[in-house]
Amino acid sequence: MKKCMVLSMSVFWGCLFLSAAQAEKRIALVMGNSAYQNVGELANPANDARLIAKVLRTQNFEVIERLDLTQKKMKRAFTEFTRKLKRAGRDTVGFVFYAGHGLQVRGLNYLVPIDARIEVEGDVDIEAISANSLLFGMKEAGNRMNVIIFDACRNNPYRSLFSSGTRGLAQMGSPRGSLVAFSTAPGSVAADGNGKNSPYSVTLAKFLVQPGLGIEQVFKATRQEVFAMTKERQLPWESSSLIGNFYPAGAGKARNGKGSSELSALRKKLAEMQVKLSKGRQQDSKTVSRPPVASAVLAKKGQQVTMSRSVIPELVDLPGGLFNLGCVSGLGCEYDEHPVHKVRVGRFSMSKYEITFAQCKACLAEGGCTHKPNIWGENRGGDAYPVTYVNWHDAVQYVHWLSKKTGQKWRLPTEAEWEYAARGEQLSPYHWGDLMKKKLANCRKSNCGDQWERTSPVGSFAPNKKGSHDMLGNVREWVSDWYGAKFYKKASSPSNNPAGPATGKRRVRRGGSWNSDAHSLRISDRYGFMPDYRANDLGFRLVREAE
Repeated sequence: MKKCMVLSMSVFWGCLFLSAAQAEKRIALVMGNSAYQNVGELANPANDARLIAKVLRTQNFEVIERLDLTQKKMKRAFTEFTRKLKRAGRDTVGFVFYAGHGLQVRGLNYLVPIDARIEVEGDVDIEAISANSLLFGMKEAGNRMNVIIFDACRNNPYRSLFSSGTRGLAQMGSPRGSLVAFSTAPGSVAADGNGKNSPYSVTLAKFLVQPGLGIEQVFKATRQEVFAMTKERQLPWESSSLIGNFYPAGAGKARNGKGSSELSALRKKLAEMQVKLSKGRQQDSKTVSRPPVASAVLAKKGQQVTMSRSVIPELVDLPGGLFNLGCVSGLGCEYDEHPVHKVRVGRFSMSKYEITFAQCKACLAEGGCTHKPNIWGENRGGDAYPVTYVNWHDAVQYVHWLSKKTGQKWRLPTEAEWEYAARGEQLSPYHWGDLMKKKLANCRKSNCGDQWERTSPVGSFAPNKKGSHDMLGNVREWVSDWYGAKFYKKASSPSNNPAGPATGKRRVRRGGSWNSDAHSLRISDRYGFMPDYRANDLGFRLVREAE
């Protein structure tokens, strides 16, 4: 399950009981960071921030709402908020909601501004903001009660750069008169929503506007419903040192009067949003252009198999032509993607989808393939999923069987053909543009935000401009070339139908996978694996030569 982490911290300084008759001043800072500049954008944070800001305004909070903040703007927002708290007086209730990336390094939690450039672990203290700094700032304001909610992690996008490789956020203690709440247990990650908002934020919003609930009851009710909604995968967690209490929507029952109809409508809408989220987690979202699955039961090994349309790869015809091979965008280029050089490829047809389990089962049933792909949990044994755990030799076996079976010439694509089919004349690092965007491919949750835990059925995302699906993400794909890190430097330009180095030790893989970050999902990204290497994110697609 692709997951999102939310840290909620409610800090209540002092233990004075506030009755419903005592109308304390309430001030809130609400921040949502979605438009990250150096890692993938996030779908939920800005929407979650807007939702919480709306809810707090109905509960008489003065709200400072800020979206997509750089480090400088985040610090200024903190300063503006703590100054207002201090001026408002001792009995003021402060409330902070932050949604966006957050991470832990060596037991300390950090909030990540949209302009952070984190390349090594040591950059975190320079580029991010310590979560403790906000807590300490509110303590110094001197007001008796503060509620801080950090929607703070979404699976660490920098995890591979850190020596600790720790998931989620670290446990934080609760000072006297305080409550610290996480949307899931420390060190874990929480679920992204299928829609505009996360399950935790919608559920929390629902109980924040329910009269008669003290703040501890709000978090307990939220914990119970989120745990049930996520089928016991996400358990919100709290550490409390509270002495007094605070009723966000008042200690008594809902009263009629000014604004009551608007508040009732909001409560109804929140309940509907929660129901929709629950249903969304019980079924897959709609997919686009999914190919048909073989309907006939495949024959046992050694018997003949009828070649239905679902077993023969569906093709996209490509006219070929002259294009620039390599890192043409100039964004995030690696040493083996340079220099960019002109290449000409001839006309060819490429499989529209990655080769599936159904297609490989047909080869296995007739004895054309000898390796049985490991149908592991992430593929659920589904015929429409891309085949995985196949090495380069397994792919070539399938090629020989399909060529003999159909009387046509099939083969693995060359690296140049693969890049032409993925990008063609485009100059951007992704087929949709310069920036990583959500729900356009299957890669790491923090970057792609898709619904699948690992692989997805082929054709689950819209095709690129050339008509092929999943060229970026889902599974990495074998091509025919030997890998040469310096091959581009030695290549002539222009070159007609280049086929890579004449010899080598490793074969090229292209395209990124469900386990790739935004950098590895770029069209120009290339790497070499030993030909006998198998993995749960490695498959292939084919080319049929023009007749």
